[in-house]
Amino acid sequence: MKNFCILCLAAASLLSQMLHSQNTGHIEIPLNNNADSWENVLEELLDGSFLDDEKLEQFAVQLEELHDNPININRATPGQLGQLQFLSDRQIEEISAYIYFHGPMLSLGELQLVEGLDYDTRRLLRHFVTAGPGPEKHGTVKMSQVMDYARHELVSGIDIPMYRRNGFRSHSSEELARYPNRQYHGGQLAGSLRWNMNWNDRIRLGVTAQHDAGEKFRMPTGFDFISPYLFLKDTGPFRTLALGRFKAQYGYGLLLGNAFTMGVGTISPKGISQGIKPYSSASENGYFTGAGVQIGNDRLELSGFISHQKTDASIADNGSIRSLKTDGYHRTQLEIERRRNVTQSDAGFSAQYSSQGIEIGATALAELFSRPFPTSRFRAGISTDYTVKRTEFAFWGETAQAFVTGKAMGFATLDNVLLHLERFGELGFSARYYSPGYESLHSGAMSQSKVQNEYGLGASWTGKSGKRQASVSADFYGHPQPCYGASAPSHGMQIRASWQTSDKELGKFLANLNFRSVQKDCKASGRLEYRTTIRFKFRYTGNLAPGWSWQGQTLQSLSVFKGTEPSWGRSAGLSINRSGNQNKGRKCCLDADVAAFLFRTDSFDSAISYYEKGARYQFGFMNLSGNGTRLSSMVRLRFRDGLQASLKASGTLYFDRDCIGDGAQRIDSSHKQDIGLQIVWKFHNADFHSKKKD
Repeated sequence: MKNFCILCLAAASLLSQMLHSQNTGHIEIPLNNNADSWENVLEELLDGSFLDDEKLEQFAVQLEELHDNPININRATPGQLGQLQFLSDRQIEEISAYIYFHGPMLSLGELQLVEGLDYDTRRLLRHFVTAGPGPEKHGTVKMSQVMDYARHELVSGIDIPMYRRNGFRSHSSEELARYPNRQYHGGQLAGSLRWNMNWNDRIRLGVTAQHDAGEKFRMPTGFDFISPYLFLKDTGPFRTLALGRFKAQYGYGLLLGNAFTMGVGTISPKGISQGIKPYSSASENGYFTGAGVQIGNDRLELSGFISHQKTDASIADNGSIRSLKTDGYHRTQLEIERRRNVTQSDAGFSAQYSSQGIEIGATALAELFSRPFPTSRFRAGISTDYTVKRTEFAFWGETAQAFVTGKAMGFATLDNVLLHLERFGELGFSARYYSPGYESLHSGAMSQSKVQNEYGLGASWTGKSGKRQASVSADFYGHPQPCYGASAPSHGMQIRASWQTSDKELGKFLANLNFRSVQKDCKASGRLEYRTTIRFKFRYTGNLAPGWSWQGQTLQSLSVFKGTEPSWGRSAGLSINRSGNQNKGRKCCLDADVAAFLFRTDSFDSAISYYEKGARYQFGFMNLSGNGTRLSSMVRLRFRDGLQASLKASGTLYFDRDCIGDGAQRIDSSHKQDIGLQIVWKFHNADFHSKKKD
C-alpha cells in the first residue's frame, strides 16, 4: 500500500508540474477540442456498439486499425464506407453522389457541402477518411515515391507490474514435480512492438510482435508471437494481394466472420464483401497465414486464399483435438505443451457480384487439420449471401451449410430487413436459425453465444433529431439443445436502449440500459429458471476551460435468480482530461487524464463492466466486483516531429479482501498497481531528406 501511495503522489506531482509548465505558454485551445480527440471518439463508438464485454476489445482494435489506415474518400466504394457503422446507407449514397458530380474532394472541409452529413457525423468521419487523389490518378508504382513518401509508424510498449503473482514466486522442486503448472516460465514484464508502412493505401507492410508476462524469452527476437504482413492494393493485375498474416471476411459472418458486426439487435446491411485485409492485431487467433488475392472490377470480384499455420489446441488421450486454445498464453508447462501443436491448412474461394444496389455472393471454405477434430481431420462449408438496397428499404441475408468428411452436418441462415422511415429513423427486423450440427471455426455473425444451436427474432429502431439520438433493440432467442449452463432446451431475451445528446455549451449526456433474462439450471428448484440481469449507465462530459474537460459517470447493475438473494452493483467515476494543441508553434504539447472509480457489488453476478482509457492499442476493459476503488493517471507528450511518449500509472485497491485472484494469478495483497510506458513515432523518409538539406 505504501508503494501505491508513493506512486500516486509521484504521478500527481509530475502531472501538476507538466501542466504548470504548459500553462505558462498561454496556449489557446478551442473549447470543443477534447470532444474531437481520437480517444473520446473511440469511447463514444464503443458505447454505442451494443457489443458484449468479451467482443469490445476486438471491436476497439478494428477501429484503431481503420483510424490508423484511413480510407481515401475519393476512391472509396460503398462497401468500404459501409465499414463505418455510424454512416447510414443514405449518407453513403450522398457522399458518392457528391464526388460523382463535383469531382474528388480537395480537403475534408468539403464534407460540409454533402447533404445529409450533420456535424456529429462529420466529426466522426474525419478520424477515418482522407481526401487523396481520385481513381484517375492511380498511376504506376514508383519505388522512389514509396521510399520517400510512405508513412511509417513505430510503436513500442512495456508493462511493469508493481506486485508479484504466485506464478512468479520461487517454488520448491518437490512442489513443481507435483504441480508443474504453478510456475510461470518467464519474467513479469510484458512488451509489444509494432511497425507498419503505408503508401497511399496501396502498399502496406508491417510486423507485430507480442510478449505476455510469464512467457519465456524465445530466440532470436525474444517475442512469443510475431505476425508479419504485406498487402498490395490496385497494384499489378490484382485488386488485392496479401502475403503473410491476413483475414478474410465475406457475407454476414456465418462462414467467414464479419469483424464489424455491431452485436445482437443492431440491424444494418453493412460489412458485405469486405474481402481480404491485412492482419495487424496482437491477438493470437482469428487470422490466416499464407497468400490471398482478389481480382475483378466494381461489378464482379473473385477472391481466393490458401493458409498453412500452427495453432494451439488441447489434445485428448486418443490423440484427437478436444478444443482449440485461443487465449494466446504460453506461461505454464501445460500451456507450453499446447503451443502450436496442431497444423491447420485452409483454402477459400469467394465470388461477389454487385449492380445497381443488388449484391449476391458465394463462398466456399475447406480446412484440414493434422489431427482429427474430433472424429475427422477434414471440414468444409459453403454459403450464399444477398443484399438489396433501395432508398426506402434494404433486405439482406446469408445461408451456410457445414460439411465433415463430405457429409452435411448442419446449416445456418440469417435474414434481415431495414425500413427507412424518413423523419422517424430506421426500423429493422431480423430472423436467424443456426442448427445444432452447424459449426464454422471462423464465423462471427449475430448471435448470443456462437453461431450454433440457436434461433432468434430481433428488432431495432434508431432515430436522430437535431442533437439527440436514440436507439432501441430487442432480441428473443432460444437454444433447441442443451448449452452451457442449461441442461435442457432454453430461451432468453435481451433488450437494449441508448440515448445521447450533445451541445457545445452544455456538454454530452449518455444513458444506456441493458436488460437480459435467460434460462439457466437452478439448484433451488431443480429445473431451468430465468436469470435476469439489468445494467444501467449514465455519463456526462463537460468542458471546464479551454483544453480541459471532465467526465462523470455512474454504473448500476442488478442480478436476480431464484434461490439466491438479489445481487446489486453500484459504482461512480470521475475523470479530468487535459488536451494539448500543437498548432500554435510549440515543439510539443501535453495530454493528460486522471480518473477515479469507486465500485461495490454483492457478487460477481452484478460485476461492473468498466472501460478505461489507455495508450495506443491498449484498451482497459475489465469487470470489477467486490468493494474497492480504481485509480489511474496518464500523461502523453506529443512532439511536432511525430514522436509521442506515454506514461500510465494505475491501481486497484480492494476493501473487502486480503488477496486478489487465485492459482498462479493470485496476488497476496489487497491492492495491485501497474505502470505502462509507450513510445510512438510517425515519420516519412522524406522528412530526413529535408532535414539534411536544412
